[in-house]
Amino acid sequence: MELVEAQVGGRVILPWEPLMLMPIGDIQYGGGGENDPADMARLRKHVGWGVEHDAWFIGMGDYIDFARPTVRKRLRSADPDDTTEILLDRAATALEDEVLAALAPSVGRWLTVVEGHHYYEHLDGTTTGQRFAQRLGCRYGGDAALLRLTFKAGARRVNTKIFVHHGHGGGSTLAGPLAKYERFAAHCLAQFFFIGHHHRVMVVPFDALEVTDKGEPALYHVTRALVLTGSFFRGDMGGSAHGTRPQGSYVERAMLPPVALGGPLITLEPRRKNVRGQSVALVDMRGSV
Repeated sequence: MELVEAQVGGRVILPWEPLMLMPIGDIQYGGGGENDPADMARLRKHVGWGVEHDAWFIGMGDYIDFARPTVRKRLRSADPDDTTEILLDRAATALEDEVLAALAPSVGRWLTVVEGHHYYEHLDGTTTGQRFAQRLGCRYGGDAALLRLTFKAGARRVNTKIFVHHGHGGGSTLAGPLAKYERFAAHCLAQFFFIGHHHRVMVVPFDALEVTDKGEPALYHVTRALVLTGSFFRGDMGGSAHGTRPQGSYVERAMLPPVALGGPLITLEPRRKNVRGQSVALVDMRGSV
């Protein structure tokens, strides 16, 4: 796990004001242009809105659809020759470049980028996620990152931690993925958990109990949240084809349910709370989908 002291605009210590976060992942672009399952027009609009409104981004993995774990395993076992490896590397780079072009307005506004299931291991040893982090101007978070954000104004100071992971496993119901991550949250002292992979946009807050650490002990609540970060992959498309024959995406073939596309907007707001005459600093969250 990568521990990241997140910087916003080059600052580790942030001003005492709301911070908007937009996690983006599960694009799974495959190079099909306008007929590709990845909704690139929606992605460009989403990123443009975030930049216009001074949001900061977090990369959740699965930026291209090349190559998923089973494909990478087959490629390694096939032992391709040098020319084939170069051609594959160029193909993956071309896909990455197209997605990065859509994200270009947001360069320098990313806190971290984690890896997903769909990525390519390049000849120079880098992965898709590493290249995205480098081009977008942020630290690569690997398989999982724990971000710490610190807000300060005068003597007031409070920090919050965000666990970032692409996600793993299935779940055919809305609540399916949440049970696993709810259990995980009991063993990780982050306040917020950003999870991709499931192609769903959900913000599920839950409270934890805390006790003041000065004066007479007093009880108060701190809001935590599980955030499923959505997708830009159109699972069901009318008229989709493979070559000359009708064929849908893996979502259609597996009879997976349709999902709402896009990603959530999370606003973190540092504030002071009066608890029985004691002033307590905490970070509140507002989420919209």
